[in-house]
Amino acid sequence: MSLNWKSDFFLEVRRQILHVAGIGSIPAVLGAGLTPVIFGFTAQIIFFTALGVYITNRHTRWLEKIVYVFERRGGFPFTGALTWAIGAALTFLLFPSMAAFAGIAVLSFADATSTLVGKYRGSHKLPLNKEKSWEGTVAFFIIAALVLQFFVDPALSIFIAFVVSQIEMLPKIDDNITIPLSVGFLVWVFGSVV
Repeated sequence: MSLNWKSDFFLEVRRQILHVAGIGSIPAVLGAGLTPVIFGFTAQIIFFTALGVYITNRHTRWLEKIVYVFERRGGFPFTGALTWAIGAALTFLLFPSMAAFAGIAVLSFADATSTLVGKYRGSHKLPLNKEKSWEGTVAFFIIAALVLQFFVDPALSIFIAFVVSQIEMLPKIDDNITIPLSVGFLVWVFGSVV
């Protein structure tokens, strides 16, 4: 059996490695402060939007070869990177540091895991959202609950993971935005009570 690095599976693995790499925004905030990181997210949003428009309108073959190493074909290029940056930036702007860190950590690890499990092991589609599976949702819940243990007590981590896994299942809502915002909000509200 040979590995085909151009397969859909390895494309998704490369995409999810970048998703997980977003956890680097936490030490960046700790080291440089919030303002430079928000500036970085803003620059990323502008750059990827401009590059996506250019690629969509120009069809530059050499650039497409580079871009589609990490990007799915058929939609606006860099949609995932754009919504990830928007979700992260809003979370850092709206919530205290620890709540924002929790949101970014869950987005980085639980969403990446649920995508891989759901796409490649998910055979039981959700009734409300046929693009997602029970297997991916359960993977999201487990990883989110484990990640949240670094930020809140165990019972609260399970509660927040459950609520956010329900939000993540919703159709037509970009989970790169809803996951960090909902985790940040729930950790901010309930974490301050504990």
